[in-house]
Amino acid sequence: MKQKIVLPNPYHTEGIKQFATSLNSPLPIAQALFNRGITSFDSAKNFLRPSLSNLHSPSGLLNLDQAVSCILQNIKVGQKIAIFGDYDVDGTTATALLYLGLKSLGAQIYYYVPNRFTEGYGLSVQGIKEILSCQVSLLITVDCGISDHSEIEFAKQAGLEIIILDHHQPPPNLPPADIIINPKQPGCNYSFKELSGVGLAYKLLQGLHLALGKQEDESTRFIDLVALGTAADIVPLTGENRLLVKFGMEQLAHTSHIGLQALLHTAGLIKPNRGSESKLETRDIVFRLGPLINAAGRMDNAQKVIQLLIAEEIGQAENIAKLLLLENDRRRQLDKKITEEAQRLVENEYKNDKGLVLSSALWHQGVLGIVASRMVEKYFRPTVVIAIDSENKAKGSARSIHRFHLYDALSQCQDLLTSFGGHRHAAGISLPAQNIPMFRQRFQEIARQRLIEDDLIPELNIDSELLLQEINPRFFQLINLFKPFGPENRRPLFKTDGVQTAGTIQAVGKNHLKFTVRQNGTHFPAIAFNLGSLASELEKNSQSLGLIYTIEENHWQDKTMLQLNVKGIALSQSQYTL
Repeated sequence: MKQKIVLPNPYHTEGIKQFATSLNSPLPIAQALFNRGITSFDSAKNFLRPSLSNLHSPSGLLNLDQAVSCILQNIKVGQKIAIFGDYDVDGTTATALLYLGLKSLGAQIYYYVPNRFTEGYGLSVQGIKEILSCQVSLLITVDCGISDHSEIEFAKQAGLEIIILDHHQPPPNLPPADIIINPKQPGCNYSFKELSGVGLAYKLLQGLHLALGKQEDESTRFIDLVALGTAADIVPLTGENRLLVKFGMEQLAHTSHIGLQALLHTAGLIKPNRGSESKLETRDIVFRLGPLINAAGRMDNAQKVIQLLIAEEIGQAENIAKLLLLENDRRRQLDKKITEEAQRLVENEYKNDKGLVLSSALWHQGVLGIVASRMVEKYFRPTVVIAIDSENKAKGSARSIHRFHLYDALSQCQDLLTSFGGHRHAAGISLPAQNIPMFRQRFQEIARQRLIEDDLIPELNIDSELLLQEINPRFFQLINLFKPFGPENRRPLFKTDGVQTAGTIQAVGKNHLKFTVRQNGTHFPAIAFNLGSLASELEKNSQSLGLIYTIEENHWQDKTMLQLNVKGIALSQSQYTL
């Protein structure tokens, strides 16, 4: 795919030099910080040396103190409380966190997670009826509820008191819940708007503990669940999300939660008795732990995920984790098959569309979000992938690119939809199957109006130009202080011109290159994934290369060395191949 290479703004050069001097850091590090909007000594200190004390007070969230009082009163008089959570990683970790947290405070607590296939996303009348059968007085929704107006009305008429805890974009008319906690709702002045569902659940638990005068570590013992749900939900890893994921992953690597231990072992990430050397990256959550948890809701029912996350017996936890592994294998097979079918559909019918709407009666509902993400990755277009069931009802998952606000676009199609919900980058919809052609046309019209051709070319934003001799262990240590990497806080990307190859250029794996580069006497090993087709050209034109790369550690046979992970190569004066 063609990409735009975007270099740092040269007009800030003098200011960045002064910034680097104040930090006593290399200029490229100061440049990378500046590119992330970190332009002062204090903000750099908080970014590079963060602390959980930098988290905002939970009381800043509109209605949170009211929710705390409501929950504590229900606990005090012995009223039963139910948590209704979404079936994805964010929703299940939020449900488990609140279940464990409220139970530890003495609450009579229940949980309910809907079945994707029989109930769909969000609150369901079926779920509310089951909750009512347990004689519950207070219902707390987590990671859902903000768009469920009729279901909230049904629950209210049945006598339930309702707290909505949801981070998705609120509709113009809020549902008639007793209390709504959502940083995006009108009137909420909370300074960080991008908390995940489990992040909000953590804030609520923090508020409860503060109200009861408990120690800070009463809340932080659940921060491993927060990291898991937040990183898997692909929310921006900036602000509070970055803090929660950073410290939560450190705790996750040595978690005391039995269910998380079983999950880590099953995923092959943490070995028993590995001790303090255990380290996790956000990619481990996104590509290994997250899919395992999501597999339950995608292929069957997510109730077993909650059972795993709140497990108190290792044997039970290990059995559930193994079941999730089997379900994820099934999910992979379906994912591969439907992705291939969706790609053929694009190539044959919709290749020139700025907004993709793909549908089939043969597709499995459980993998639509994954397939939509793969379509965005391949074609860089906002994409909606829809499955049609035997009753001619359709459900879809949507994913988007940075310059296209998905929720706003779907709001302009709501007359064609039965329901929809989500945020800027991801959403879910349901609609009658007969409305799909009209929806496709409308969605395509909106994409044409809002996107120019330049918007459909992904940007490769270079943090700084660099000489190879500037890379050393201290430089790499400073890069590692930028972690955790993820959306809106990617690993720093560098560009170096005038590089030569040294030694043999190897083609490895399916389509990868392994080689060594040098510049002015400095050598580094390099790996270039999916650029194997350049092997012969690289052999012929190896004396004046341009490289775009990140810097990583390579661990091999008990040795650790710095390595360039090459994202693009320019042969002589030619254009970059990315």
